[in-house]
Amino acid sequence: MVEVKLPAPVKATLAESHDQLRSIPGAIQYTTFYGEPDDAPPTGLLHSCPCGCGLLGSVAFRRLTPDAPGPLWSWDGNKETPTISPSIGFYGHNKISDGYHWHGFLQAGFFNQA
Repeated sequence: MVEVKLPAPVKATLAESHDQLRSIPGAIQYTTFYGEPDDAPPTGLLHSCPCGCGLLGSVAFRRLTPDAPGPLWSWDGNKETPTISPSIGFYGHNKISDGYHWHGFLQAGFFNQA
């Protein structure tokens, strides 16, 4: 895969199933830790590449324990039109190059190219 350039922003669509997550460009699903109540705040976000290639990625908003490793993203709390920071991307999926396949931002419910 090579780096893609989107012709326009892609709407983040809330997926109801894992199949939708993989088949809808820019699909998103919120995650929680196993055993948490239904009203627990999301732990992060699964997302499909907005180009439609089917790649899946994830970002974390909180950790299971304070000392757990890994980066955290900030989220504005809006489940319908989320904004997260910093940028997100699919990196190193190209066997020829280690560059980005897609890189950008999720802002006000749209994936925007960086």
